[in-house]
Amino acid sequence: MQSTDKEFDLEIYKKEFVDMKSNQGELQKESFLNSTTGFFRDLEVFEYLKETLKKEKKKKIRVLNIGCSTGEETYSLAMVFQEVEIDFLIFGTDINEESLNCSSRGAYEKVDLLPLSKKQKENFFTCVDDTYFVNKNLKSKIMFLKESINHLKKYNEIDLVVCRNLLIYLKKEVQNTFAKDIHKLLKEDGIVVLGKSEYPEEFDKLFDNIDFSKKIFRKRKL
Repeated sequence: MQSTDKEFDLEIYKKEFVDMKSNQGELQKESFLNSTTGFFRDLEVFEYLKETLKKEKKKKIRVLNIGCSTGEETYSLAMVFQEVEIDFLIFGTDINEESLNCSSRGAYEKVDLLPLSKKQKENFFTCVDDTYFVNKNLKSKIMFLKESINHLKKYNEIDLVVCRNLLIYLKKEVQNTFAKDIHKLLKEDGIVVLGKSEYPEEFDKLFDNIDFSKKIFRKRKL
């Protein structure tokens, strides 16, 4: 599922970006809207999540993947959940409609799948004319939505929030508002994964460090 909005509106983020000037600022914006991604990027993060889910033995998990870009991270999460045999629903959000179209289609080139094992390729993809399509059983548990981080309050009872390499582009006050919002939408034992260079000030008050080097945190009871 994806938004029916026909135009990408950059105004959504104008008040959230750090002030950017000249051509360098425009390049930073473009970089943000076309962020680098890939399957199982920072593999140790996914391995940690996999082991944690095995230990906790949850039967179902609700996930919010913010800034999902072209979908590789979202599908990587989905593969992990399938491999540990846990039922799941993932909300993948982004403001870039072109990226969302790519993620919803779920079509990738052979080179994109290099980080995957042979078994993962066989289990989760179908190859047609050298293009690899994500299987329907995986896609059926994912909703891709055009959404700004200003509208997180609509989500609730989330077990895991993954938001990597987005906050570094936003003002400090927006980062802290984000921290408060995700604290509210997470379940009591909810987990947050951020990018390696990200750590909003409010996290000290709201979350406990699970593994700071991987930027994995757990919701603190207040």
